[in-house]
Amino acid sequence: MAKIAIDIDSTLYDFEAPMRQAFLDLAAHTGDKETYYRGAYQSWVEWRSPTDVCGLDPFLEALDVVHSPSVIAEQTPFPRCADTIARLREEHDIFFISNRSPEVEFHTYRWIKGHIMDGEDFDLICTMDDKKPYLDDCQYLIDDRPKTLVEFVYDYDHKRKAFGLMYEYNRGLTDLDNIYLAPTWGGLADYLEAKGVISYAARTPAHS
Repeated sequence: MAKIAIDIDSTLYDFEAPMRQAFLDLAAHTGDKETYYRGAYQSWVEWRSPTDVCGLDPFLEALDVVHSPSVIAEQTPFPRCADTIARLREEHDIFFISNRSPEVEFHTYRWIKGHIMDGEDFDLICTMDDKKPYLDDCQYLIDDRPKTLVEFVYDYDHKRKAFGLMYEYNRGLTDLDNIYLAPTWGGLADYLEAKGVISYAARTPAHS
């Protein structure tokens, strides 16, 4: 049994759409359209793009909106996400980790328990610090941030594998060994099977 860390934003559910909406809402609330519209409408070609185009403080303001209890509760998990994680749970020890304030840990936990974990208990880490120290004893990671994926695979002596949904800002990692990106959770499930992380399953209509 391996230990697997699973990210939340842009992994369990969409992060970009609510983040862009948060910038628009802040533009209307503050009247500063010049700053917040840059965050809302700029192409996010890098993971850090929202910060680069509008500055750290506006980005953190929008992040607080996206990670507010009401917005968390509105999110819908990606298709095939919950059933793939259910298969991972059968064979491995999993936990969830997110760069968000510990103040919203309860609300994040409640969302995951209701949408992903089928009412089962689990471990969750919400922190604004670097994730790396929390991943030391993990063999696998599911995340989207390029820095996190690369450090997880290459900054350790032993071989580890990382998986994630493919976005414009991380697609360049597809040529790197032991990093596997797919456009959907169905594709991730195929990679997880192919790399021996989960057992091959009898194909149901959801898998066909």
